[in-house]
Amino acid sequence: TLTPKTSSLRKTVAEIQIDISSELFAKRLEIVGADGDRTLVTFSNERRVSLSPEDFEFQPPQGVRVSEPLR
Repeated sequence: TLTPKTSSLRKTVAEIQIDISSELFAKRLEIVGADGDRTLVTFSNERRVSLSPEDFEFQPPQGVRVSEPLR
């Protein structure tokens, strides 16, 4: 179970629970909002792949406005 340290994040997220298998794969992710709402994500058919920093770069399409409310 993870809990946010910053007050700005605590306004939206109460906690995040992650279940990890013995093979170190994520099995289940639950996000509990500050208002009590819950989001549950389950994972299956995971596989290991090689990733580079470029795999995490995001360039929004032209004309898209990006909002970052928690920054």
